[in-house]
This record gives sequence, structure tokens and C-alpha cells, in this order.
Amino acid sequence: MTDELPKKRSMFFSRPGKDLGYLAEVTLIIFSILFAFWMERLREGWEDDKKLEQYFSEIQADLKEEIQTSKMNRYDCENDIKALLKILELSETRSLDSTTLYRSKFLSVYYRGVFRTFAPTTADVMANNGDLELIKDHTLRKLIISTFSFRKEVANEFTAYNLAVDEAGKILYEEIKPDNSDNIRPDPLLLCRIKNTNAIFSLYRRAAYKGFMLDNYIEELEGLQKELSKVK
Repeated sequence: MTDELPKKRSMFFSRPGKDLGYLAEVTLIIFSILFAFWMERLREGWEDDKKLEQYFSEIQADLKEEIQTSKMNRYDCENDIKALLKILELSETRSLDSTTLYRSKFLSVYYRGVFRTFAPTTADVMANNGDLELIKDHTLRKLIISTFSFRKEVANEFTAYNLAVDEAGKILYEEIKPDNSDNIRPDPLLLCRIKNTNAIFSLYRRAAYKGFMLDNYIEELEGLQKELSKVK
């Protein structure tokens, strides 16, 4: 009787039951990892949605305030334009009454000023935090960016206008100041007025441009407000 050597078991062969158990464990581990990853993404998405909802609410509040304030600025700007046009008309008139009105009109422009600050908006905060990327609607995102970028241009124009008013005030000071008895000088200097017409006309053009920018800015604000009202 010949003894047979035992067959060598292939390294690729193992018991089916053991293989299935191992495969089930690996599958369970992979599924658990994927499920945890999916749940984390779902949680982050939910948090992003809630954050974006809050941002939109705050932007709407910003828009309401911006529109109201800008319309008030536009009203003041229109009054400046009317006053400056009247000054240009009075520049060629020589009378005590015209001098008094001339001075009154310019001082109304000078003291009205622009009492407005341009504090950072919600859109600015989102840009600084990188949260503008939360807005998946690319058209809406671009609209928000462009509107509040234009706001910076408006702020710069307000600064430039105030400087122009101050500069015109320095040029016209000798013409509009009262004497030591706090009375308007009875003998207006017609030549001085004509000479200073260029300063007034330059300021008038600046006021008109400021009004133009405000009109466009208000239009953009109201357009963005309308688009945001459509967001569910």
C-alpha cells in the first residue's frame, strides 16, 4: 500500500464560509465609513442652508436700509442741484436781495452735507469669510457682488463731492461771509461773483453726477431686492 502525500492547499483557496464572513465584515466597515461620510456631508449641507438663509435675511434688511437712505440722499442731492442752479442765475445779478439769496443758497448746500457712513454690509462679511460660495445660483451671486461693489463707488463719489463742496466754500468765502456785525455786506462784488461762477458750475456738475450715480445705485438695489424675494 502506497502512502499518498497530502495535497498542498493553494494559497488562493480557503473555506467558503470563512471568506464570506470576512467579506461581510469588510463590506460593513466600508458601508459604515461611507454612511458616516454621507451623514457628515448632509449635516454640513443643512448647516450651510441655514447659514445662507440667515445671510439672505440680513441682506434683505441691508437692502431696505440702503434704499431708504439712498433715496434721502437723492432728495438732498436734488435740492443741492436746484440751489446751485439758482446761484448760477444770481451770479450775474447785482442787488442786496440777490446777495442775501446767493449766500443763503450756497450755505444750504454747504451745511446740508452728507451725513452718512458706509459701514460694512452682510455681503462684505460674506466676501471676507468666503461664504459667497454658499450661493449656488451664480447669477444671483454675481448680482450681489456687483451691487455692493457699486456701493463702494458711490461711497467714493460722496467723499469726492464733500471735498468739492469744501473747496468751493473756500473759494467763495470772501463773497458769502458776513461782516463783523453779522450782517450781509451791502455792496456785493459783481466781478467776484462772475469770477467764482466756474467754481459753482464745477460743483453743479459734480452734484449732477452724484445724482446720476444714486439713481443707478437705487435701481440696482431694488433689482437685487426683487431677485432675493424669489429665493425660497
